[in-house]
Amino acid sequence: MSEFSIRRLFVYPIKSCRGVEVSSLQISREGPRFDRRWMVVDESGEFVTQRTEARLALVKTELEKGIIHVQIPGSVPLSLPEKLGMGDAKEVKVWGDSVDAFVSRDASVALSDFLQKSVYLVSKSSERAVDQRYGTTDDRVSFADAFPILVTSQASLADLNDRLDAPITMERFRPNVVIDGGEAFEEEGWSRVTLGGVPYAAPKRCDRCVVTTIDPLTAEKGKEPLRTLAKYRRQEDGRVYFGMNLLPRGGEHELYVGDRLCVVGTNA
Repeated sequence: MSEFSIRRLFVYPIKSCRGVEVSSLQISREGPRFDRRWMVVDESGEFVTQRTEARLALVKTELEKGIIHVQIPGSVPLSLPEKLGMGDAKEVKVWGDSVDAFVSRDASVALSDFLQKSVYLVSKSSERAVDQRYGTTDDRVSFADAFPILVTSQASLADLNDRLDAPITMERFRPNVVIDGGEAFEEEGWSRVTLGGVPYAAPKRCDRCVVTTIDPLTAEKGKEPLRTLAKYRRQEDGRVYFGMNLLPRGGEHELYVGDRLCVVGTNA
């Protein structure tokens, strides 16, 4: 049975905006507390990410005693609760899922000014189920793309950086949990693990998109690391994978930097 240790932990309060490195995560069936609890949408309610608006990488977030502090370039600092309990209602969509949400007026105005287009910052007010091909009827996800938790491996990043002209940081891949130990890309074979002694399912590898090619500090676009990953990691389905998605199976709990990840089941 392989063992790994948690090296770094992250949350991303606003989907596709800059994340926050933390020393611990409070985990529920929706994933880490504060993670992707807010999202930017266009006038039609369709989600907006760095795929089309790379400058979202420049929107900074911080956490303090249950409050999300947001710094939008050119705007005064704003503060948001973990989620809104009331306000202007809006139906929004993320990867085809329709979700009820509330709108933050002040943040929406500031983001619209920054992006030079009409957008809304919304907080989810109804539940969103995980794709039933990979989860159970009880599995839930926030505004994350598809799954509540993403784990990446420091060994996999080191393998990739050995092949790049200029190394990149793990922030490109926007994980929640970064682990030490094992071989590069070993995580792709997991089916079940424990984190801090709590069970998790590992239903699907994470296929990567152009967001990984955007510098998280400058919002500048490039071709790496996707170009290099595609040369030696493209799979039969044509996709490039980096990281493993997880579904919590142990009720509410807390994870800490230094906790152990143990592999208890593989797809081999």
